[in-house]
Amino acid sequence: MIKVDLVPGHLEQILDNLIANAIEATPSGAAIELYVHVQPPDIEIHVVDQGHGMSETDRQGAFAAFWQADSSTGNTGLGLAIAEQLTRTNRGRITLLASASGGIDAVVRFGQR
Repeated sequence: MIKVDLVPGHLEQILDNLIANAIEATPSGAAIELYVHVQPPDIEIHVVDQGHGMSETDRQGAFAAFWQADSSTGNTGLGLAIAEQLTRTNRGRITLLASASGGIDAVVRFGQR
């Protein structure tokens, strides 16, 4: 068992923001995948969408406040910035990877590494 001490409410907000982004990116009828990978001393939480994905440059810049993709639906562009700040506050790391389906695999990692 791995124990990770987090500020109450932060994990819920991080996942809420990532899941909201995944829902927005995923076409109707397609699935969003959520899973946890444990490799002591780390724990990873993955939120994988089946959207159109992002370029490496966009994935790197997406955590900036007010950043929006060209195909934005008019959101504020704060969700990923907030998720990233909350993750760092809890000594974690968040990354956006290209998923096998062509979408995004948002990975939140907590642990010792």
